[in-house]
Amino acid sequence: MPETLAHAVAEGNKGFIQESSGVMLLPFIYMGAKHMMTGYDHLLFLFGVIFFLYRMKDVGLYITLFAAGHSITLLLGVFTEISISSYVIDAIIGFSVVYKALDNLGAFQRWFGFQPNTKVATLVFGLLHGFGLATKIQEYEISADGLTPNQVHLTRRRSNDRPILEIWIHGVHTYSVWEKYKRVINQTKRCFCGASGLRRPKRLRRCIDHTRQASELALAMRDWEDEEKRFWDSMQGLTCCGTCDSCPLLRAR
Repeated sequence: MPETLAHAVAEGNKGFIQESSGVMLLPFIYMGAKHMMTGYDHLLFLFGVIFFLYRMKDVGLYITLFAAGHSITLLLGVFTEISISSYVIDAIIGFSVVYKALDNLGAFQRWFGFQPNTKVATLVFGLLHGFGLATKIQEYEISADGLTPNQVHLTRRRSNDRPILEIWIHGVHTYSVWEKYKRVINQTKRCFCGASGLRRPKRLRRCIDHTRQASELALAMRDWEDEEKRFWDSMQGLTCCGTCDSCPLLRAR
């Protein structure tokens, strides 16, 4: 069966999507902008939308509506694994171009005595176009690492030449630990046991029940990262067997 055309992804981009792992915001913003500016389906539809517009404010509004709709369903489709047949989406995309041509000719007003809301139509067709790309991306083997910030992750920095471990939860810096002294730094951070309903929760550094566990978590995550790095370093020179989604080894050609 022939491959769908309207939301095909270039071979170079396809390889990048499948091989990438981790949070890579700027490269994917670039690829998204490239997709919007080089996709003939987008250009044809938007050309019809802005054909009679002469104010840059209106042009920007309609392009923004289309891009917003495209982005919403792209993210929704990839994160929730919702997909629509690529062939159905291709047909809808073709219909969107025909629809806009008829709208510009005033056909709906003459035939039905009704003029569709152009802003709503632009947003709706943007939503449908986004599902097309989401469906195409779901056909690839992509790493789940980087789709969302990890629930808990560790970063390292130095202060006055002293190593510090920082714990982040849901993308928010939660607390820090002196690596050398193995203790929590933060003077004002309230302990997690504050969620239990205490009117005045203790500071994390002063909480006997949890300060040790908090520092041990940071140290354990540090040790895990170090061991993982040593493991992959020992595997250099080998090729990926294809069973690990985010394998750092080179894939066999």
